[in-house]
Amino acid sequence: VKHYFRLRLPRWKAGTFKGALYHLKSVLVLLPSDIHVETLQRCHIETLLPAMSQLSPFRLNRGLRETKMMLEYMATSPTWTGPRPPRFLIWEEDIPPRPEILPRPIPPDVLDQFDPLLEQAKKALAEGQEPGIVAPMFWDALLILRQTGMRFEDLAHLKASNEHGRNGCLDQDADGYWWIRIEHTNTKMGREHRIPAREADGVIAAIRRQQERVKLLLDYFDAHYLFRTERGVLTRGQMQRALDKLGPHLKYEERFYLITPHQLSLIHI
Repeated sequence: VKHYFRLRLPRWKAGTFKGALYHLKSVLVLLPSDIHVETLQRCHIETLLPAMSQLSPFRLNRGLRETKMMLEYMATSPTWTGPRPPRFLIWEEDIPPRPEILPRPIPPDVLDQFDPLLEQAKKALAEGQEPGIVAPMFWDALLILRQTGMRFEDLAHLKASNEHGRNGCLDQDADGYWWIRIEHTNTKMGREHRIPAREADGVIAAIRRQQERVKLLLDYFDAHYLFRTERGVLTRGQMQRALDKLGPHLKYEERFYLITPHQLSLIHI
């Protein structure tokens, strides 16, 4: 198994590696300790299937699918130099369908409360005032998420301009249109992505304000990340805690409503 992961390292990103390892463990821990790849048989798989049925449908699906992919690789790949298991140890009918979790959009009633708060903060920031509730950096981050629909991961990896005022995330083309550039190393699809931006929606001003804030902050990883604090790069947890502070100001069905960063990207789908 260790050799399998060593061979996959050049091709997998860190998140893929971590996910595959996590879900493989749910299968491997149920196999007898004296079993190894060369002696693994279909009967061993059939024995562990009832025990795996105690897992959630999602973990069951991922665990069996990751194990099937690993065993098929070991059995058929010409680059595999270790012992080869028999083929078809895990059948497709062993793997339950992956449950589809529908995205949970922000209810329109909540958006009708959130947008005025954001507009008030935008106006206060433009006038050089403190908007309150959360720090100015979070308001500018929320403004960008709300107006562009980008993922939080893309926001967290936006680049500030270097000491020469270059290589930042904000670009203007020859026709005068503004774009937010997301580098290929940080996009979900692994290629550079550009999102249109306008002066009127406040996104460009928000990026410029944040560029001024980070000029005196430590540049973690020498990566010029735009959204960072004294403690490091902006994290999803920090963003969620900021959104939680807005909860008491957002009501839905007589309760406080807590928005997640992911929900803001769903508004533009």
